[in-house]
Amino acid sequence: MVGIVISQALSTPSSWTNTSSNLNRDSREWLANGAATELLQHINTSSRPLGLLRVPQDLTSTYSALAIQDYNSGNSSWSKIVINGMQAYTERYGLYAGSDEINSDVIYWGIAFIYAYRTYRTQALLDLAVKAWNEAYAAGFITPDAAASGNGAGRNVTFSPVPPCTNDALAGGVFNVIRLSAYLYEQTADLAYKQAAQLSLDFTLNHMFNGSIIADTFRLSTCQLYPKQPRTINQAWFIEGLSIWANVTKNITLTLILEALVLNVTTFTGWSLPSGVISEDPDPTIEFSALKGVFIRGLAEARVRNPGTDLARYIEAYITVQFNSLLDHALSPAPNSSSYSTSWYGPPVSSFSAAGNIAALDVLNAVFSFVAPASSPGNSSSGNTTGTSGSGASGPRQSASTTSSSSNAATIAGGVVGAVVLLTAIATLVIWHRRRSRKHDDTTYVTQRERVAAGDVANAVEPFALRRPSPSAPLSKWQRFYADRRPANSASSSSPAVPAGSNSMRIQQNGNSLTLGMGPTQTTAVPRNSSGEANQQSTPTEAAAMTELTSFLRRLNNLVRGHQEELPPQYET
Repeated sequence: MVGIVISQALSTPSSWTNTSSNLNRDSREWLANGAATELLQHINTSSRPLGLLRVPQDLTSTYSALAIQDYNSGNSSWSKIVINGMQAYTERYGLYAGSDEINSDVIYWGIAFIYAYRTYRTQALLDLAVKAWNEAYAAGFITPDAAASGNGAGRNVTFSPVPPCTNDALAGGVFNVIRLSAYLYEQTADLAYKQAAQLSLDFTLNHMFNGSIIADTFRLSTCQLYPKQPRTINQAWFIEGLSIWANVTKNITLTLILEALVLNVTTFTGWSLPSGVISEDPDPTIEFSALKGVFIRGLAEARVRNPGTDLARYIEAYITVQFNSLLDHALSPAPNSSSYSTSWYGPPVSSFSAAGNIAALDVLNAVFSFVAPASSPGNSSSGNTTGTSGSGASGPRQSASTTSSSSNAATIAGGVVGAVVLLTAIATLVIWHRRRSRKHDDTTYVTQRERVAAGDVANAVEPFALRRPSPSAPLSKWQRFYADRRPANSASSSSPAVPAGSNSMRIQQNGNSLTLGMGPTQTTAVPRNSSGEANQQSTPTEAAAMTELTSFLRRLNNLVRGHQEELPPQYET
């Protein structure tokens, strides 16, 4: 049993500094674009060596940051680099990396594929995310059947948990599956992902949550948390998954748990300074130094899922603290004015650090989405405004709208004639683009299927310890003992069968605390098909497309004629 104390209100601690910023959207977006451009000038995203400390963690974070930047800005500036780069790399090298292969590698790739699919809507990216999920599910996820039988869920080990644990209560590990499962269920409505997300949620709250934060490792054989340094990455994966799941299921209790957890992890002294700035892994040579950016990414998703709430405002303040500290203490002076240190409280780096820019990008991407794009009558702009404020950063190419107080008849007539030609051209272009966007590229790639767990950590449930040595490396006695003996055509490359049984969370609310316990439920999951493809989302009908086109042309025509329409509503970004 675990108790979670729910705060009466989310308010920023008085010790936090610089919780707001006067920088406009242009300046913020320019900073994010500059950091991305600088990063790509120093690394190779298509072949090894990459100039990155950890692969695939840093590489997938790079692709994720580029896709999210395009998503937040409404552009496709990085689409070719992201789509072509991810497909080429995984086709050439697979989903694992070098001699330090770990079980969560495929989750990193799966999430990057989802971010890219959400931004660019390329079907091949969703297919790759599904294949990554299938690999992770087969290689390390403890299904209800595996838990009941006490086998190792792809690891060829057995476990006999001691009280108070029982075999069936262990279903749902490894917990990091929740994030990818939640995203895939949201995109496909496939019940297999729903069950995996729920099981992972239950397992985490019952076994990985220590009453304050999400722990790093839980040992199946002892039913205890393993004493290991907690990290922001553990919080990031669960917070993002929980926020998606609470949003998809409309579960208010999960939202309350999310609020309590966010409050805990943003004030945890293990990685926080009194000012609120994250202090984790400031040394760029530390292999986890870029992963605090993933923490910010998870919080940013939680904000988007809860627009206009105290939680959203609290997260904005927290991320803005990191943003201001980056600009004041971690940003290098000219001529390296787009280079960031992995130490967010300083000092700046004297030479470029890829990990520094990768981590900073998640902060920079988030803060420019806090400010809605500027709009003008009859037309929504990209948010460009004249001038800058705050740090004095120069913005991107400026734009200005001008109006004339009077026009002669010839000008109006010429404008109308020009509008007819322009409207016809745009209509043709939009229709062509819509038809072209329906075509999907069929992409296949070869995944690595064998999994070997090191002897002492074979029954540990955590995202980073299930190591898979290089096929050419000699195996130790324990590695040979725990080696995966599945045939080459085993289920790891196909869709695993998902049992119907499930454990769901039972929550009792007493006063201001939530007591979490386990209770059996019955869930029927749809098995994954043999190709691993997910259900397709329905596309807009031709009637809806033409309605949208007609509305667009009408607004453009009114703009050319000088007519003004009511401004569109502002949405939470």
